[in-house]
Amino acid sequence: MKGQEERDLNLGRAVGLAAVVHSRRCKEDTSKLVIIIQHLLKLATKKTYMAEISFSIISDALIDLEEKDFAEHVLPLISPLFTESIDSWTPEVLGLGLALQSQYKDFDFNTLFPAVPGTRAIKKSKKNKNPDLQPFLCDLQNFN
Repeated sequence: MKGQEERDLNLGRAVGLAAVVHSRRCKEDTSKLVIIIQHLLKLATKKTYMAEISFSIISDALIDLEEKDFAEHVLPLISPLFTESIDSWTPEVLGLGLALQSQYKDFDFNTLFPAVPGTRAIKKSKKNKNPDLQPFLCDLQNFN
């Protein structure tokens, strides 16, 4: 398959999965949502340009998900993204982490972000050396 065909195929998959997520057809069936998230995580690792799209769709997919279902079904899928120190996170992973913290205010994020201390782990981190993340972290420190 040629590069352009592969790109079109990946974008088509992402748009199709986004349509299912936004239709909220998986609202009651967590197992289908888990399958969609697995596909999106695969897409995110295929090509770097797919990461932002995939993580954005994952954030949208979690809007209606209860904290209990998140911890039981989704957390095992996404926790490997956050095992490295915050210095190695991509902007997409940071965005997903912020969306999760915003969505699940009562969840103990020390378990998800072991490399960053504090329950509001990402917002408290000031020493990330990744130049791609510096503008985001500066904004977060001014954000209440």
